[in-house]
Amino acid sequence: MKIINLTPHAIRIRFDASSDAIPLDSDLVVEPTKPAARIEQRSEPSTPINGIPVMRAVFGGIVSLPAPREGTVYIVSLPVGQAAGTQGRTDVVCPDTSPNGGAVRNSGQVYAVRGFQQFL
Repeated sequence: MKIINLTPHAIRIRFDASSDAIPLDSDLVVEPTKPAARIEQRSEPSTPINGIPVMRAVFGGIVSLPAPREGTVYIVSLPVGQAAGTQGRTDVVCPDTSPNGGAVRNSGQVYAVRGFQQFL
């Protein structure tokens, strides 16, 4: 299976589920491919709160996500994965950084993931 990373950063996958050592030579690093897939977004004025301006985010469609290809999986960000799931895209996954996903963290930041999430 070919894995294409459509996020803006490298994705490190930790295969040794018992290790939180940083770094670990058995990790698979999937470098990003440009352009990154994303969700269109624009801002519209909303009701101010105590005189403070508030902008409302309005989301559109998915940008830069290729059509499905046999034998190819695309790694995308969580919002793109959720939107792709509503379209029935089974070829799209997100890094599993959920509390039960077992992500390896370094200084609070995700350093590696142990798997993917799908939203169908």
